[in-house]
Amino acid sequence: MLAGPDELFPAASTTGRGGGRRERRTVRTAPATGIDWLHVGQVFRIRRDAGELDGPWTSKQIVYGITDMGAGLAGPEELGRYARNHWE
Repeated sequence: MLAGPDELFPAASTTGRGGGRRERRTVRTAPATGIDWLHVGQVFRIRRDAGELDGPWTSKQIVYGITDMGAGLAGPEELGRYARNHWE
């Protein structure tokens, strides 16, 4: 049996409410094997969904990134926190 995406690429999600809207952030990571850049440890994808407090999701944003931290140093939860705190 083939492994699913959650087994191959760990993910972590957070949700929040504020400013008259709700938001869900999902971070998915993968090892950077096969990438020929010095010091690359992982690649990651952050998906942000937003919508009204009690309505449907109305927007989606996906961003990609790379980091020199391997999975042993930072999993999806930590990378999500680092990305979120970068803007605060």
